[in-house]
Amino acid sequence: MDEPAADTAAPTPGPTTPAVVAVVVTHEPGPWFEDSLRALATQDYPDLTVLVIDAGSAQDPTQRVAAACPNGFVRRIEANPGFGAAANEVMETVEGASYLLFCHDDVALSPGAVTALVEEAGRSNAGLVGPKVADWDDGRQLQAVGMTVDRIGHPSSYVEEGEYDQGQHDAVRDVFYLPGGCQLVRADLFATLGGFDPAMGFYGEDLDFGWRAKVAGARVVVAPAAHVRHVADLADRRPDLDAHRLTERHRLRTVLTCYSFATLLWMVPVLAVLSLIDFGAGLLTARGGRARAALGAWTWNLARFSQLISRRRRLGKLRRTSDRDLRALQVRGLARVQAFQHRDRPDQRRSAVTTVRQGVVDFVRSGPSGISTAVWVLLGLLLLIGSRHLITRSIPAVGELAPFPGGPSELWNEFFSGWRSSGLGSDAPAPTAFAGLAVWGTMFLTVMGMARTVFILGMIPLGGFGAWRLLRDTGSAYGRVTTLVVYVASPVAYNAMADGSLRGLVAYAAAPFLLHGLVQVSHLEPFDGEGRTFVQAGLALGLVTAVGAMFLPMLVFVVIVMALGLALGILLTGQAGAAGRVVLTGLMGAAVAVVLHIPWSLDFLGSATDWTTLGGIRDGAGVLTVPEILRFESGPVGAGLAGFAFLALAAVPIVIGREWRATWTIRVWAVAVVGWGLLWVGESGWSPIALPAPEVLLAPAAAGIAMAAGLAAVSFERDVIGKGFSWRQLGLVVGLVALFVGLGPFLAATGNGRWYLPRNDFDVALSFLQAEEEDAPFRVLWLGDPDVLPLTGWRLTEDTAYATSDNGLPDVTELFPGSTDGGTEILAEALRSATDRETNRLGDLLGPMGIRYIVVPERLAPQPFAEEEFPLDPAVRDALSSQLDLVQINVNPAVTLYENAAWIPTRALLPDSEAGDLGSEDVSPEEALAAATATDFGSATAALGDERGPTTFRGPVDGQGELYLASGPTSGWQLEVNGEEADRRTVFGWANAFDLPRGGTATLSYDRPATRWIFLAVQAALWLFVISRVRRPAGATKVKKVAT
Repeated sequence: MDEPAADTAAPTPGPTTPAVVAVVVTHEPGPWFEDSLRALATQDYPDLTVLVIDAGSAQDPTQRVAAACPNGFVRRIEANPGFGAAANEVMETVEGASYLLFCHDDVALSPGAVTALVEEAGRSNAGLVGPKVADWDDGRQLQAVGMTVDRIGHPSSYVEEGEYDQGQHDAVRDVFYLPGGCQLVRADLFATLGGFDPAMGFYGEDLDFGWRAKVAGARVVVAPAAHVRHVADLADRRPDLDAHRLTERHRLRTVLTCYSFATLLWMVPVLAVLSLIDFGAGLLTARGGRARAALGAWTWNLARFSQLISRRRRLGKLRRTSDRDLRALQVRGLARVQAFQHRDRPDQRRSAVTTVRQGVVDFVRSGPSGISTAVWVLLGLLLLIGSRHLITRSIPAVGELAPFPGGPSELWNEFFSGWRSSGLGSDAPAPTAFAGLAVWGTMFLTVMGMARTVFILGMIPLGGFGAWRLLRDTGSAYGRVTTLVVYVASPVAYNAMADGSLRGLVAYAAAPFLLHGLVQVSHLEPFDGEGRTFVQAGLALGLVTAVGAMFLPMLVFVVIVMALGLALGILLTGQAGAAGRVVLTGLMGAAVAVVLHIPWSLDFLGSATDWTTLGGIRDGAGVLTVPEILRFESGPVGAGLAGFAFLALAAVPIVIGREWRATWTIRVWAVAVVGWGLLWVGESGWSPIALPAPEVLLAPAAAGIAMAAGLAAVSFERDVIGKGFSWRQLGLVVGLVALFVGLGPFLAATGNGRWYLPRNDFDVALSFLQAEEEDAPFRVLWLGDPDVLPLTGWRLTEDTAYATSDNGLPDVTELFPGSTDGGTEILAEALRSATDRETNRLGDLLGPMGIRYIVVPERLAPQPFAEEEFPLDPAVRDALSSQLDLVQINVNPAVTLYENAAWIPTRALLPDSEAGDLGSEDVSPEEALAAATATDFGSATAALGDERGPTTFRGPVDGQGELYLASGPTSGWQLEVNGEEADRRTVFGWANAFDLPRGGTATLSYDRPATRWIFLAVQAALWLFVISRVRRPAGATKVKKVAT
């Protein structure tokens, strides 16, 4: 029951003063309790009542309340349900109050704080008002001035840890929620929302309440004029509570309650993936509590699913604010990542290191499984050390490591548009990679920089995980560990990184998974096929191939090469039937991957001119020697005799292994030999087609060698150890020495901190290329050696490629060149006319194509960040330097830049006097160039500068002349002026012109054909079908010990 602490009469409310009830929840209060109560008792607010709710304290606090706050009331409840549930008692106890002031029992308000809070509530029409919260002992050190969250509900403070109050937070402002230590709440709003969530006993009830209040349309503000001091020692007062576990389960409950259904459609998968990452991180760092909390949050909430539905329905009736509006007050990115980046206290760093170190020791003591985890942790630390500069700074946009667009929406627009902007543009389907990257970016809450970093660096541990799975059926932890170590330490990934080869990194990540699928389908001991049928195995292999082929289309041929290599090895050991199954599965996997990429695959598979999309245009003849190929030395990692050490280890089981250990070693060596052989043919100049980056063929070889090394460990375990002394013991010594020697190049490379990737890119040197919003649209033409161009293009001469980017520097979408249809071949014809000395006004030829700049990089990065030179073909260099309308601009010795004095915008208005001179539709490339050169574009002005997406542009037109569009001709381009459609015609054989019917607001857009949507629907259905069919039967997943 409620009882006054003393007989003093309650204060008389003023005629217009809103009644305020201060609700102080206490449990076993400490020595600060009296100071907190006295601070309330001495407030100058005329209508303030203090209600103390005691939650199950062993000693009745009534006498302490009476002594410090004579006018206070006490209500005692038997148990301690937590702050929120106890505070909800006020709804049954108090009537007629305008505001409720919820306080912890360790909060002391400064004089006038209540008045300041109430006045601000009236002035701002706020539902919740909070004070500036400072440390109890040092009132200058801030704890909080309101709080915010990231999109997944992790709290983030507006103040830094240990920040001192110097007036920098004295402005009244809207915040996302208020810390629960002290907040003024409108009483009717509190009742409407149903109070605090009673299921959240401790931790997170303040975030949940504030978020629900925001959804209901209430303002949440901070009034810094109100100042409080807070002890904030719940962790010390209740050491029995698992703060992290409670916070995680309550955070998830809040997110699932407060977001709209539309947001949850994409938010739930994101939360699930992040929880799995958190679970894995907890296991790898030996923090079992963290791992349990990650999964326990889901089980706890699923067990209360009916409560969630009820809460969502109640809040849905009150919803007044959309999720989009709430995001304005949410912090971008992941709050925990940002908090971790600011953790620089030495004691915190020592604590983290001690936790990991002790965990590693415990795992090692637990036997083989513990050693496996310890190796994973050690390799993870080494990869972090080796990537430290790439993690703490952005990864330079070198080679194929192009930047991502600004957000997933740009990638979705490109994917659905049906228009490719590469070259001069063409009517063609977009690569499936655009959709894949859009999904990936969404998983990172549209923080594309972080998504790019994880995408690139994550290829290395992903490849390691694939290698870890290769020998799962052997039941040997030592074999799996050795396979993992050898593959992660092989130079392939790091040389690909140093060369900026995204294709090489993708091949490295995919190769072990492809090899695993092929090995399983053989059904040769000890591999049983994981319980899949032949069709399921082919679909599974095709699915893996299709995912990798998003970024490395050549993978559809790599899987066939690997199947042929493995089949050759199986034939050498006398199993023709198994060899046939492997080849057929490889062919099926390639076919499934091609089908899953329809319609994109149809755009290039039917034309030999589009081989560049699959294999690239690299001409590496004479670059790598046989020894360099054998030790995977395609870059700076792997030099010296140490590069051969892993080969020695991989050869050991051929000598000491028995039964399937020896035969499988021969089989996977055949995979390596085939990969090496194809690369050697290409490097010798004997290949009839251009081969991709060397790492694409070295990755399957490295996977085979790693598996053979793992079989060496299995052989030691099964055929040597415990068998008595014999000559095979020497093999054990040789293997161990080879393993440690082979680690040398990898360990040395970790010291670089960036895997020898250049420290900078051309972003700064060429920053002026980036189009500003008010600039006219243009193109950039890139010329040079294919190995240094930051985008993929087409061959011009034997050693030179050409490509284009729109409005400045390229991004990842321009790594897929597509077809040369739509006028791109005419661009090549213009360049050849210059190299053949047929013109000295190349700018006149390129100007109508919208080409404003020509960039010729001759190193992977600007000086002094890259040393190796890739000189331009002398004939091309001489041709460019002799042009009268190209102005050379000096920016860096590693790149030559020309500005075209004759360029015109890619979207331009032409007056009547010039519009009639445009060329006709059906002309040869020579006639098209001649017509473009003869056309007077002197009065052309930029048009439709309002870009609404990759294929929609708006702007005013004056109704005279024509609109010129320097993009591939197609009837899909449509122009409407004030709702009236303009007539389109093809000009120069490769561009578009529209007759302007009148002046007004014009909209230019590309109308994708209906077949595009049909193809996309079919493609989505195919992916879902394949995914559903590759699931293993129940009980098929197992790890077995294979008897010797």
